[in-house]
Amino acid sequence: MSRVGSWWDAAAVAAAKAALSFAVLATGFVALSDDDYSRTVIAEQFARSPSLDPSGTSWLPLPFWIHGVAMAIFGRSLATAHATAIVLGVLSAVCVHRAASWLGLSRPSAVFAALVAAGIPTAARLGVCAQPEALTAGLVVLGAAASTVDGSRRVLGAAALFAACLCRYEAWAAAAAFALIALYDAARGRRLEKGHQGQRARAPSVAGRPALLASAAITLVAPVIWIAHGALSHGDALFFLHRVAAYRRALGESEPLARSLVAYPAALLSAEPEATMAAIVCAILAAVRAPRALGVASRPSLVVAALLLFLVVGRVLDGAPTHHAERTLLPLWSFAALFVGEGLVRGLAAARGRPRSAARVAGVVLAVAVVSAPLRASATVQPGAPRDDERAIGLVSRLRLEKDDRLLVDTSDYGYFAIIAAFGAPERAEPVDRHDPRHPSSLEVFATDDGVLALARRSGARFLVVEPAQLSRAASLGAVVASAGRFSLVRLTSLR
Repeated sequence: MSRVGSWWDAAAVAAAKAALSFAVLATGFVALSDDDYSRTVIAEQFARSPSLDPSGTSWLPLPFWIHGVAMAIFGRSLATAHATAIVLGVLSAVCVHRAASWLGLSRPSAVFAALVAAGIPTAARLGVCAQPEALTAGLVVLGAAASTVDGSRRVLGAAALFAACLCRYEAWAAAAAFALIALYDAARGRRLEKGHQGQRARAPSVAGRPALLASAAITLVAPVIWIAHGALSHGDALFFLHRVAAYRRALGESEPLARSLVAYPAALLSAEPEATMAAIVCAILAAVRAPRALGVASRPSLVVAALLLFLVVGRVLDGAPTHHAERTLLPLWSFAALFVGEGLVRGLAAARGRPRSAARVAGVVLAVAVVSAPLRASATVQPGAPRDDERAIGLVSRLRLEKDDRLLVDTSDYGYFAIIAAFGAPERAEPVDRHDPRHPSSLEVFATDDGVLALARRSGARFLVVEPAQLSRAASLGAVVASAGRFSLVRLTSLR
């Protein structure tokens, strides 16, 4: 593949992914869950006050650094969060295209594989979210593909996995597998040089060994640093695992061992049946017709398989995500898209001008569609978290409050994250109740006038966002200055 042609192909993939992202936003989908808004709030805090660990929780820092820097430049808002997410989604698609090129796919196959990866419904939705899975998927696939190349590309793949390890924990397993492969290559190179100099060695040369050792070290740096950070700052090297497990248990989400073991493999089929089934079929056909070509994918497959194993073990230990767990499988679907892209392009090429071959290709496509249809129909469609009313009242509050005014937010659920994110100044806003199942609130703020006033004085807030259930109490202490959906913005006038 020529360098110029490759850049043009990458540009086409980037443009297609960007167009798809705008189309997804046009449907009204703006957030996968309330975590999107929570992450946006943390990024807004980082933009105002940078720190190495922006969340102070189990969440890894790189996504907050990226979104926070963007907000420091372009302003703290949900619009900046969405724009940054789109850019990161485009970067992920380009990473998949580059990975396909490194694995030796033809130009059409590489482009088609990247487009398939970008168009997977889970990828399309995550590509406009403030969540880090879209970026992680592209980085992991690029790192996995780098296990088949040497020199600067191997190091670049290690850097991609280093970044992925600062986004999602499951990338740690992929990084570990990549590092073991690099160390194996370096060791095999020494043995071949000493004992088999007369043979044509496919292993790295002495000159390539430093790059292999460097790539192995680079991939492991991020997990080591984060574990050390846990030990020093949180008093627990594995604080991230213990916190997630505690949260899941507080929600009562423990499950039988057998279900934990099969949950993720089953989700591969149930959440994205078309991508999974098509990849399986293409891999089987490749194994039959071109086993040597399939062997090129063995190393990347091990890297990605390590990620799946990590997810399964994490779920058994109650360390899996508490909702939308299928989003963590995006690296596997993105990697599967490489098989789909190569398989379909080869199939179409073989079918050109050959009716019998064309019929076989059509039969395979139809079979995948028929098998996938009931799985897709039975899949639970997650509506996302549009939070239209919350976003609207947050924006109204942003426009109505002066720069020194503080805001109290009362919601019946996690909607306060969307309000504060839209408000754009989390240092001047706080929820009445955080709804943390680990620390249930016993506040009865709206039971009396004094309760509301005491909280307002303690927080220094003159404005209060409330739902209809609390409006009468809040309005008796001030005046409603704006409304949006079911929420009202009240200015408290009885604080003196």
